[in-house]
Amino acid sequence: MEALLCLKHHLAVSDPTGLLPSWKNDSMQFCSWSGVTCSKQQSSRVVALDLESLSLHGQIPPYIGNLTFLKRIHLPNNQLHSQIPAELDQLNRLRYLNLSSNNFISGRIPESLSSCFGLQVIDLSSNSLSGSIPKGLGSLSNLSVLRISGNYLTGNIPISLGSSSSLVSVILNNNSLTGPIPLLLANSWSLKVIDLSSNSLGGSIPEGLGSLSNLSILHISGNYLTGNIPISLGSSSSLVSVVLNNNNLTGPVPLLLANSWSLKVLGLRNNHLSGELPPSLFKSTSLQTLVLAENNFVGSIPVLSNIDSPLQYLILQLNDLTGTIPSTLGNFTSLHWLTFGGTVFMVIDLSSNSLGGSIPEGLGSLSNLSILHISGNYLTGNIPISLGSSSSLVSVVLNNNNLTGPVPLLLANSWSLKVLGLRNNHLSGELPPSLFKSTSLQTLVLAENNFVGSIPVLSNIDSPLQYLILQLNDLTGTIPSTLGNFTSLLWLTFGGTVFMVIDLSSNSLGGSIPEGLGSLSNLSILHISGNYLTGNIPISLGSSSSLVSVVLNNNNLTGPVPLLLANSWSLKVLGLRNNHLSGELPPSLFKSTSLQTLVLAENNFVGSIPVLSNIDSPLQYLILQLNDLTGTIPSTLGNFTSLLWLTFGGTVFMVIDLSSNSLGGSIPEGLGSLSNLSILHISGNYLTGNIPISLGSSSSLVSVVLNNNNLTGPVPLLLANSWSLKVLGLRNNHLSGELPPSLFKSTSLQTLVLAENNFVGSIPVLSNIDSPLQYLILQLNDLTGTIPSTLGNFTSLLWLTFGGTVFMVIDLSSNSLGGSIPEGLGSLSNLSILHISGNYLMGNIPISLGSSSSLVSVVLNNNNLTGPVPLLLANSWSLKVLGLRNNHLSGELPPSLFKSTSLQTLVLAENNFVGSIPVLSNIDSPLQYLILQLNDLTGTIPSTLGNFTSLLWLTFGATVFMVASQ
Repeated sequence: MEALLCLKHHLAVSDPTGLLPSWKNDSMQFCSWSGVTCSKQQSSRVVALDLESLSLHGQIPPYIGNLTFLKRIHLPNNQLHSQIPAELDQLNRLRYLNLSSNNFISGRIPESLSSCFGLQVIDLSSNSLSGSIPKGLGSLSNLSVLRISGNYLTGNIPISLGSSSSLVSVILNNNSLTGPIPLLLANSWSLKVIDLSSNSLGGSIPEGLGSLSNLSILHISGNYLTGNIPISLGSSSSLVSVVLNNNNLTGPVPLLLANSWSLKVLGLRNNHLSGELPPSLFKSTSLQTLVLAENNFVGSIPVLSNIDSPLQYLILQLNDLTGTIPSTLGNFTSLHWLTFGGTVFMVIDLSSNSLGGSIPEGLGSLSNLSILHISGNYLTGNIPISLGSSSSLVSVVLNNNNLTGPVPLLLANSWSLKVLGLRNNHLSGELPPSLFKSTSLQTLVLAENNFVGSIPVLSNIDSPLQYLILQLNDLTGTIPSTLGNFTSLLWLTFGGTVFMVIDLSSNSLGGSIPEGLGSLSNLSILHISGNYLTGNIPISLGSSSSLVSVVLNNNNLTGPVPLLLANSWSLKVLGLRNNHLSGELPPSLFKSTSLQTLVLAENNFVGSIPVLSNIDSPLQYLILQLNDLTGTIPSTLGNFTSLLWLTFGGTVFMVIDLSSNSLGGSIPEGLGSLSNLSILHISGNYLTGNIPISLGSSSSLVSVVLNNNNLTGPVPLLLANSWSLKVLGLRNNHLSGELPPSLFKSTSLQTLVLAENNFVGSIPVLSNIDSPLQYLILQLNDLTGTIPSTLGNFTSLLWLTFGGTVFMVIDLSSNSLGGSIPEGLGSLSNLSILHISGNYLMGNIPISLGSSSSLVSVVLNNNNLTGPVPLLLANSWSLKVLGLRNNHLSGELPPSLFKSTSLQTLVLAENNFVGSIPVLSNIDSPLQYLILQLNDLTGTIPSTLGNFTSLLWLTFGATVFMVASQ
């Protein structure tokens, strides 16, 4: 009795059931206490404790070891805490131990538990146990059930597990176990249930597991298993469920598994399985759930020929399946049922394959169809007119196909439909008014189609519509004013937070924004970019405490930013780019404690940039270019170390863009000290003074573009030495000094534009042969010396992506460079543009120039070059522009230049060329501009010159000129 009273003392912290108070210390009748069972043979010996679901708190005391006759301990679903006492090893008669679902039992499983040799059932699931599984547990010869799921166990599964001839169930899912699956498990012929899901197990599935004759359930999802599925899996006539989702398994589905006549559930999602889908899976008389999604299966979907098939759930998305959807799929009236949330759904998901053809008409007639998802294929034709006839229809998502025609009326009129997604097809016609009167529809996504006409009026004030996405259609008319009357309209659950979303972007909607939209109390996201909206932004916009994002870019809106909108404490994104908005920038926008993205570019805003006085501002993205802003850049901008962060492609960038305004003064020194600064663009202003010497100190700095200002002084050393900088644009300033050598040794710089400044001295040597430099523009400076010969050694140097084509660009024009053109430049295999006009170059043009198949433009005007035009250059089939004016070149004009099928501009004037003008024999020549004056050419003007009706045209100032000059 003392041991029981001690147990009561440790457990009686909370006992709302009133059972433990019956354990009285003045009573010797403890065998009659609730939850206590005594031996029939020895009435004073306690053999069982059954205290399930009593909301017991406290801990199991070590004194429980004094109840040496205990065979059964059953304490699940309480709130016990602390560790399992090691003194359980004194209970050598213990057969059953269940401490599951206590949540707070922690610590390690006692090694001493392995001393209870008679244990048959161990259930410690849903607790907070850690450490490894004691090795001795695997050697318990009578063990039948081992259930320790839902803990924090680590380490390997004991290799001896499986040695018990009585083992029936091993359930270790939802832990952090590692290592292989023990081979002994594959020899345990009594095993019926194996669940090792959601661990970190590796290696392959033991081949012997497939041969276990009594195996009913095999669940090993969510591990790192590799190799093939055992070919013997499926041989057991008891096999009911195999779920191996989310591993790295390869190879085909084994034939025995596909042919199993007892299998009800097969889940192989998210592996690397391959081969064709076994036809026998689709003829099964037992299979109810078939999930083969996210693998590499190929071929067509087999025909479902068994009309009595019990298949309920078919998920095949994200494979490489081809062919058409079997028309027989529509004949199975009981096909594809799924129990979800207590409700029975019929689900078909074939998304993200390469299926073509049309959607079988019979699918629309399935009376129990609830969910039809076939997004991301190549389906053509119309949506079946019968789709919508099922009274169970809940969700139809056919996004990203090539479907045509209208939305079927039955589908539009469905009273059960909650989700309709038809984005990115070629659907046409007007939007069905019934969709906008629905009493069930919550999500309506019709974006990126060819719908025309106006948006129907939303007349049902009780509409549950939450998510309306209509952008990128040809919708006209105005935004329905009734849209603002639906206070519960357009809610969307996203990331645990409820948003109200309206997206009507990229249509041809006109008129003004309905005033009522601003009054929607739950409005979170309002996107109506890319339309023809006029008038002012509603003054009530901003009144919603849920407002997160307003993007009205690319319209014709006028007037100021409404004060309510500027003062919104919840607003995170405001995009008003490319409108006709005017007035001064509201200071409250720059004091916001929530705003992360502020895009006001391309408007008519005037005045100065307000001071950013909130040092805790979360502002990440500030874009103000192309306005009429004046004054100076606020010096406080440099005090915000967390200012202007932008998440883009998984990388965090700090972005400041104030380009194309009328800002004066100097760049605040503090900007250079922003530790997270990634992008600084302030081109096209009237900035003066030096570039901040601290600019370049940020290890995140990617792009600095300060073109078209009045900046002076040298390039700061920190900026030149930046190891992260990819783009540096300083064109058209008054910068001076020598070019920093470190810029030409950079391992990160891809674009370097220093043109139109006052830089002096020589071009530094490019000594880093792994340099990623793609774009080098140095023209219109006072550079002297020679072109570095090493420039020709960089085969990957100076690439520029432009219009989807990769160009290699070198522009050193209008300096005072002397010497010869390095021979290696001609050998650059990707050279596209070579411009070195207006220097003092001499010597011959490199004979290898023209070897690049990417060569588009060579302009070497106004130098002192001599010798002939190289044959490789004259024979280039890609060359469009050749400018060699005002040199000392000589020899005859190469005939191949006049037979070119690509050359559009040929300027050879002011040289010493001799001989006759070659015949232009290519009547399809694209030649537009021919300048040959001031040479020593003789002979006659070729008569064929008059046959080229498209020859020698020049576009100049919107007037077209034909130019021929000798």
